Amino acid sequence: MLVIPTISLQNQERTPTPPLTILFDASPSRIRQYEEAVNRWFKTYGIDATLNASRPFPLTPGSPSPRSSECRRCGHKGHYKDSAECLHNNPLPEKEQQYRRIVGTSILNAVRNVKTTTAFHIKCGTFDEFDCNYAFASNNINPPI
Repeated sequence: MLVIPTISLQNQERTPTPPLTILFDASPSRIRQYEEAVNRWFKTYGIDATLNASRPFPLTPGSPSPRSSECRRCGHKGHYKDSAECLHNNPLPEKEQQYRRIVGTSILNAVRNVKTTTAFHIKCGTFDEFDCNYAFASNNINPPI
């Protein structure tokens, strides 16, 4: 079960709200909890709210975690949104499709940033220092001299 804390704005002050569960299995009780979570999401943020990391949308029960090679349109694995197979499956709620796109894009951007930064340090000849201090965990406790 994935629990992500959220923040709501009340009286122009940031007040923590209870954690929002966004990943549900397909059992009857968890499906009810999912439906309650969706209703709570819309009640808290509104129909036209923009999704972001602090406003994750609950995920359809039984669907995989975002960015696990799932189709962002229907949530099934083994194909992508433009395939014929996808058209046979019911689409996910639009907000969930948006959330899955945001997660996927965020992860891709993080990977690109690490690759770009790494390439820069290799080109400049400072990769060993960068590797030791920032990017990659190592079993070596002492940095190379």
